[in-house]
Amino acid sequence: MKKCGLKLPAIASVLGILAFVSEGLAQDATKTISLGTATQSGNFYPTGAFICELVNKGREKGEHQIHCSVQATGGAVVNLRAIRRGEMPLGFAVSEVQADAYNGTGAFKDEGPNKDLRFVMSLYPEPFHLIVRKDAGVKHFRDIKGKKVAAGPPGTSTRETAHVMMNYFGIDSKKDIIDVPLTFRETPAALCDNKIDVIIFASGVPTPLVQEATSTCDAKLAPIDGPEITKLLSEHPYFAPLTIPGGSYPGNDANVNTFGSAATVVSSQSVDADTIYQVVKALFDNFEAFKQQKPFYKLMTREASANVSRVGVPYHDGAKRFYEQHRLIK
Repeated sequence: MKKCGLKLPAIASVLGILAFVSEGLAQDATKTISLGTATQSGNFYPTGAFICELVNKGREKGEHQIHCSVQATGGAVVNLRAIRRGEMPLGFAVSEVQADAYNGTGAFKDEGPNKDLRFVMSLYPEPFHLIVRKDAGVKHFRDIKGKKVAAGPPGTSTRETAHVMMNYFGIDSKKDIIDVPLTFRETPAALCDNKIDVIIFASGVPTPLVQEATSTCDAKLAPIDGPEITKLLSEHPYFAPLTIPGGSYPGNDANVNTFGSAATVVSSQSVDADTIYQVVKALFDNFEAFKQQKPFYKLMTREASANVSRVGVPYHDGAKRFYEQHRLIK
């Protein structure tokens, strides 16, 4: 019988090669997905980071082979366009803007409807904040005529909806206000330096941007309500009346009536169902822990987060499978 001529160093070398190949195969098996959010100064970015952290913990436990990467973007409109082009599998949106993308209306009128858009989950309510300099003479939304108004840069969902609001109040956004298209990060300082009179911003409560403006220069919150908003709500069912509780911000002790929509996560039907299932599972398996991350997450419920009724977009198959399995929908 011949003796095996393979010596220990050679065996070690072979084992090293096998380990390298095995590691390479494991890396190849990992699927990286990006989750588009908004600028790092808003609430979408940290929320996306929390969700990706939960997804990645599932991978570490061996539940799947998905790596989630959070991506800063220009916001909901940018995300929805990237999803349409197949450049992004998942993105944050808000209910009114995703409905526009699905139907080819609003900011998406020129490009037409995206019937491949799919709902993944709802998150927290986002009331519209009307933040005014204390000496600007603005007591209500209808008072913004002639004022220097910052509603975000082009492409943001807040800016799109702000212009819709103005239409209902008979305010021409091109003629009746001085439009100052600052980034949201720039607006508190601009307000306190008298460079603008008004900030329009949609976000969960409380939000750092509004806290900065109200604490630095005693900015006030003004209501966005009245028959104009009643009509808007009747014609746009993805909006709902909301209240910013008194005491949410320094120097603003009274409740403020406003309206808003839901922050959502959306995808495309071309993204495989198993991937979306695991993203939804990651959040819902850790739902109560997730709610402790931010004060406004505490308003979230499992039923509302699974509810597609007010967002104007069909369920993604992977999300629907999870919600049906856990009897969150019928």
